Amino acid sequence: MVDLDKTQLQKFEAQLRERQDFLWNDIAGVLKSEGHDNLVELSGQVHDSAEESVADMLADLDIAVLGNEVAELKDIELALLRMRSASYGRCIDCGEAIEIKRLEASPAAGRCIDCQERFENNQSERDQTPSM
Repeated sequence: MVDLDKTQLQKFEAQLRERQDFLWNDIAGVLKSEGHDNLVELSGQVHDSAEESVADMLADLDIAVLGNEVAELKDIELALLRMRSASYGRCIDCGEAIEIKRLEASPAAGRCIDCQERFENNQSERDQTPSM
């Protein structure tokens, strides 16, 4: 694959910045939202274990969503840094060009598909290794 041209880089940067803005606004909205206030209100009014379970589940869901969004923001920031250092579009592990179709699907991708699969397999193996 050839290196990305200026037009392609600008397109990916615009997509990354748009997604970055969306995520920042979404995170701020979740943290300030009435839904979050309702969660606090609901948990303060819990009278039985079923209501308590729902309140806990909603709180956990908000935390999980926020965690995913923060992780995605980190990936976007790293992609923008790679753009500034002229290494965007190159795999952070092997240095080979990342397929354009992969970048179109995931502009924040830092690894080629082969290295990403290896990375995920290694992560999965670490997660399954029992600790002492």
